[in-house]
Amino acid sequence: PKDDSFNKPGFRLPTAVTADDGSFQLTSFKMGDGAPAGEYIITMIQVEGASAALGKKKSKGSGDLLKGRYSNPRESKIELVVKDQPVDMGTIPLTTK
Repeated sequence: PKDDSFNKPGFRLPTAVTADDGSFQLTSFKMGDGAPAGEYIITMIQVEGASAALGKKKSKGSGDLLKGRYSNPRESKIELVVKDQPVDMGTIPLTTK
């Protein structure tokens, strides 16, 4: 979140794992429930073999393939406003340069 709501008791940081087709669903409390309304700065990493975390295959994995470009909330330029309705973020173009 862009504000200090992450310091409130019971707040859970929304997370997601990207599927093989690039789609994802945010999860806060139960799978696919989305994110609470608010303004967010999006951070992300790409880990080789991340689907192994979902039990799909075994992999040694590696560091962030995006080279840390989107992992720091102070540097990320990707923002999202969530209201009390579903949000389609469309395509998020990423680069390692």
